[in-house]
Amino acid sequence: MEDKASTWEIALLRLGMPFRNYLLFFSLPVSLVGLVAGIAVWYTVSDVITGPSAVLMILLFPALAFAGTLAYPVAQVSAEAIQIEQDMHMFMTRMGILSMGESAEKGMFDVLKEMGDYGALAEEIQAIETLVTKWHTNLPEAARIVGRQSPSAIWSDFLDRMAFSVEVGQPIGEFFSSENETFEQAYTTIYDARLEQLDTLRETFVSLTTTGLLLLVVSGLHLILFQTGAETSNPFEVILRARWVLLTGTLFALLQIGAWYLFTLVIPDEDLFAKHGFNTEQAVDMRRSWIFAGILGSIMVIIISTVFIVYGTDILFEQWNYFGLLVIAAMMSPLLAPALLTLQEET
Repeated sequence: MEDKASTWEIALLRLGMPFRNYLLFFSLPVSLVGLVAGIAVWYTVSDVITGPSAVLMILLFPALAFAGTLAYPVAQVSAEAIQIEQDMHMFMTRMGILSMGESAEKGMFDVLKEMGDYGALAEEIQAIETLVTKWHTNLPEAARIVGRQSPSAIWSDFLDRMAFSVEVGQPIGEFFSSENETFEQAYTTIYDARLEQLDTLRETFVSLTTTGLLLLVVSGLHLILFQTGAETSNPFEVILRARWVLLTGTLFALLQIGAWYLFTLVIPDEDLFAKHGFNTEQAVDMRRSWIFAGILGSIMVIIISTVFIVYGTDILFEQWNYFGLLVIAAMMSPLLAPALLTLQEET
């Protein structure tokens, strides 16, 4: 097989439009939104950050937004590769069974056309069919073309071997018997690599989360110890004083969302790997912890709402340095139950 296209080249091919149009209609608007966000953030802290630091902070937001639009197609290609690989073992099993029956007398491509229920894998098969039926490309060459542009290395290798098998006239049953052994070894290697990636990603996530929590504590102490000014109930002035806490909290939330997305890319989407219907002891305890957290959280909401109804919201805004963070901590405290249970399970 000719050299397989790189991930970036495959991402460009799957954009569905010229790259400059993607930059014009997607990257540019997102970057402008990032620029507006950067200016808004700078405006809230303009009394602290000035000069080159202010310019750098303003430009940081559109730069991150632009980088995100460039990383999105690559992430989509990785997600498609996972979707293809998660169905490959069932695809091979079905093909092996069909090849031993009456389908063994049919052409290889006729058998492949029956595989229309495998999601992203079905789209790859449809691409081969289109090349053969509409563009009159022979099956081996069509398989190699799709393989070079496929996001999955396993699928690309399979198509290359299939093309060679069709060219030399190897029987279908014999071909898929040997492929089952090949795929067994390939999937063993892939899952071992995924487990190693999960370990690395988990350690990185724990480190970044610990750093984020430390920054939240530091920003909270900064709010309590160093923010001074006249007493006011103006919510905008309160937000301005708490800008570092809010900015740190926003960055921490983005970190959690990004980590969750990375975990979904790495973890194979298979029932027996990450989720199942078995009522295990750990699953029962986790449900109980969430029920306890929900009940405790409801009690917290009722108590805080009652205090605000009786004493008014001025008690919060006028003494934000004393009660603001305490209210936030009280609302988040019920989540300690499932968190501690998860920590116990991990260790």
